[in-house]
Amino acid sequence: MMLQLTSQKNKKEDTIVKANTTKLKAEEDNTKYKEKFNKAHNDGVEKLRQIDAVAKAAQADVVMNEKAQMDSVASSAEEVESVKKNAQRTYKSDYETQMAEAKETESIADARFKSLTNTMESSCKSQGGLLADEKLTLELVMDKIHSLVTVKSNVVGAQGDATTTTNASAYTTTTTTAPTAKIIEVKTFTIGSKTYNQCKAKCNSKGMNLASKKQLLNFFTLPGGGPRKQSGDVWTPVFGANDWLQLGNRHWPFGKLHTEIAGGKHKKPGWGNQELPQSFKRNFYCTK
Repeated sequence: MMLQLTSQKNKKEDTIVKANTTKLKAEEDNTKYKEKFNKAHNDGVEKLRQIDAVAKAAQADVVMNEKAQMDSVASSAEEVESVKKNAQRTYKSDYETQMAEAKETESIADARFKSLTNTMESSCKSQGGLLADEKLTLELVMDKIHSLVTVKSNVVGAQGDATTTTNASAYTTTTTTAPTAKIIEVKTFTIGSKTYNQCKAKCNSKGMNLASKKQLLNFFTLPGGGPRKQSGDVWTPVFGANDWLQLGNRHWPFGKLHTEIAGGKHKKPGWGNQELPQSFKRNFYCTK
C-alpha cells in the first residue's frame, strides 16, 4: 500500500510539474512577442524621427531656395507626408497583429493550464476516494483480526481449549481451563488515550491487575505453538511500572519489553505517561 501511495503521490507531483512547465512556456512565448512588439515600436519611432528630419530639411530648403523651387518642395512635402502616413499605417498594423498573436498565445496557455489543473483536481479527488475506500477496508479487516485475536487463549503451563467467553459492553472476557491448571481470566479493554497508570487503575477498579509479560506471551500463543502476532506496531502495558510489551509484527521483535529492545537503550517510553491516543496503543489486558 505504501508503494501505491508513493506512486499516486508521484503522479500528482508530475501533473503539477507539467502544468507549471506549460505555464512557464506560455510566459516565455508572451515575453518573446512583447520583445518583438517593443522592437517594432522602436523601429516605428525611429522612422518617424527620420521622416521628421527629412521634413525639416525640406522645409529649410524651401526657405533658402527661390520661389522657382516651391513646386518641387511642395511635391516633396506631399511625398514625405505620404511616406509618413504609410509608416504610421504599417506600424499600427504590425502592432495590432503582434498584440493579437500575444493575446492568442496567452489564451491558449491559460486554457492548457486550466485543463491540466482540472485534470489534476479530478485525479486527486478520484485518488482520495480510492484511498478512503482502502482505509475503510483496512479498518474493517483490522477490526475483524482484532476480534479473532481476543476469542481464544491457552492455559498457562498446560494446553487447553477456551471454555467460557463473556462479552460485556466495555470489555471482552476470555476464560480458559485445563484439567490440572487453575482458571486464568483475562479481560481486554481499549486503551484509547489512557496512560499506563490509568490502564493500571482500570484493572484495579475491577479487582484485577495488569497482565504480566509471561501471562500475555502464553495468552498470545497459537494452539500449535508459536506467537499469535497482531498486525503492525503494537504496544500494551504490562504489570510493573510504565512497562510496555510488543505484540505486533512490525518494527520491533514480538514479546520484548520496551526496555529490552535495541539492547535496552530506549528505556521506558515517555509516551507511556502521555494522555494521548496513539495508533500503536490499542488494548490492555487485566488478570486476577
